[in-house]
Amino acid sequence: MPRFRTFCDGWCTENATQIASGAAVIHELAKVGGVDADTSRAKRAVADVERLRKTTLELLARHCQLILESPAPPTTN
Repeated sequence: MPRFRTFCDGWCTENATQIASGAAVIHELAKVGGVDADTSRAKRAVADVERLRKTTLELLARHCQLILESPAPPTTN
């Protein structure tokens, strides 16, 4: 959905530093635990896609609409 893609892209741009920091932590913890973070994430993504395929388009559209309509979290200084 183009509206959600625009929102998501904007959020990712605004939060790129935090996303990169979180990814670094995840990869470090995975390495310590002997897990390949990227392989694990890919497996979860496949499972998520399968769940989405089993969900009705109406329910997905409603969920996306609720996300778009939800108020932004308060800003912190």
